[in-house]
Amino acid sequence: GMCGIAGIIDLTGSHPHDARRLDTNVDALAARGPDDRGTSVRGSVGIGMRRLSIIDVAGGHQPICDERETVEVVANGEIYNYVELRQELIALGHHFRTATDTEVLVHGYRAWGLDGLLPRLEGMFAFALHDIPAATVHLVRDRPGIKPLVYAEHAGALYFASTISALLADGHLPLAPDPLGVRLYLQHQFTPGPATVIAGVRKLPPGHVVTIANGQVAEPRAYWTLPDCRDDRRGNGAWRSALLDLTEDAVVKHMRADVPVGVLLSGGLDSSIVLGLMAAHSDGPIPAFTVGVTGTGFDETPFARLAATRFGATLHPLACTPASFAAAAHDVIAQLTEPVGDPACVPLSLVSRLAREHVKVVLSGEGADELFSGYGYYRRLASARARLLNRCKRVVTHGNRSAGSGYEYVMPGARAAALTPGFDAHADGARATRQLEARWLGNGGGDAINRAARIDIHGFLADDLLPKVDGTTMAHGLEARVPFLDHRMLEAAMTIPGAMKRTGNVGKLIVRDTFRDLLGNDLADRSKHGFSLPIATWFREPLRPLLDEMTSTGLDATPWLDRAAVTRMAEEHIAGADHGRTLWTLYTLVTWFGAVRTGTR
Repeated sequence: GMCGIAGIIDLTGSHPHDARRLDTNVDALAARGPDDRGTSVRGSVGIGMRRLSIIDVAGGHQPICDERETVEVVANGEIYNYVELRQELIALGHHFRTATDTEVLVHGYRAWGLDGLLPRLEGMFAFALHDIPAATVHLVRDRPGIKPLVYAEHAGALYFASTISALLADGHLPLAPDPLGVRLYLQHQFTPGPATVIAGVRKLPPGHVVTIANGQVAEPRAYWTLPDCRDDRRGNGAWRSALLDLTEDAVVKHMRADVPVGVLLSGGLDSSIVLGLMAAHSDGPIPAFTVGVTGTGFDETPFARLAATRFGATLHPLACTPASFAAAAHDVIAQLTEPVGDPACVPLSLVSRLAREHVKVVLSGEGADELFSGYGYYRRLASARARLLNRCKRVVTHGNRSAGSGYEYVMPGARAAALTPGFDAHADGARATRQLEARWLGNGGGDAINRAARIDIHGFLADDLLPKVDGTTMAHGLEARVPFLDHRMLEAAMTIPGAMKRTGNVGKLIVRDTFRDLLGNDLADRSKHGFSLPIATWFREPLRPLLDEMTSTGLDATPWLDRAAVTRMAEEHIAGADHGRTLWTLYTLVTWFGAVRTGTR
């Protein structure tokens, strides 16, 4: 459960290391890792971490080094198959000094090299591996991007960290907006990687490694890619049996911990399956945590109660009211690893805080919608391209202006251009969309449903859902695990024909069939309900102070946004226009920038 890492690598070979700067960046991760800290400075490489102790609670201090001091590692996340890898390495003659999952990275690297180690890992991880004799550092991120890692090169040094705020904490990196990152965020409500909203800061893409050696930072290279869509002509029965085995194996491995484990239960299909499989492999009742939003006309708590009763779980329900939402919103956004313009972050944070009072680890159902066509909008797909444009649908628009020029209402060309050249260059946005399309679509093979899934796995899942889950749980020192994103599940899901996943309005067909016996018909046939909040209505009444806060002092943090324009949008909304989603997207951006600015000394 290593929960936050950071490092500073001198690229010039001339700087003595300033350990205080490293300490500052590492300690900015204290919420993610409240239990322990450790740093190591060797020559030009300084690495450190803050730890949430999940496995080998007593002995798992990091950085972890081998007995010859040739390899040292700081890691965030969990290697779920560490028991098997450890046995394999002991048989090869390696001596382990701890019972942690992290130590298999050290010995695995020595035994198999980086390219032999990475394909063997099952888990969620972001780690830095320092090969001491070779004076080389490898930064690695898990296949779907469950754990975050950002980096920046500046003034002869390479900085990396789990979060943007930790990267910026020591004040050496300039805090300026990235024009393209901001534009992409306003378009999508999340920032498609490798861009971020901060100039010079890049996300390490999921399934990639970046190597730093001889003062050079290499371009990231993929060690894993989502397999190209191909129809596997197995019959439905064979697929059901394979899917059952895979999911069960993933859930069992994801339950490995030396501390209590619970489940985030929405009452939907995916988390009910996770709970059902957990219950089948557990002696006692599973603690289940669920959040219902009051006054929305849709509350999932009754369905969560149904699932909890069926599987003998202990349900801890939480009501998110407009008042509790309003009270928590600012802090929730401030703690995100990057801005994600989804108001569901707030109830997710509230239920994470509740869960942390009982457990340190929760399993969650994220990923199943992307892998198995759970979302309703998949039925409207003419093509994957339409799906891509649908994801870009909300360029910040105003009134009846055309979507293409809408963001200029918020970021007027002249003012933005004075700050950062090219902010208002339309060509940049078009080029970015083409690049995203190429990366998200892969070879374009497979049917429309699987091509759409591919886009969502690379875009929405990697840069919206996963940062949302990671940011809201880690802020409370809670580790969320997502068994549907086991890489074997990802690979299998890409080969299941789209027709087995969706017919018209009904998605996740193969999943419903596979787990019908476990769940019963009432849970197996539940339709997909997104976590929709009445944000437009709330902004007019209970959340009105948030708008006032943004338009009065909040915008001080973002002088490159047009204060008059944002204020006008807020006034129009109060008067009855619907700018709810746009205003939340802006409120998130403004609040997050304010928090990062305050946190950097």
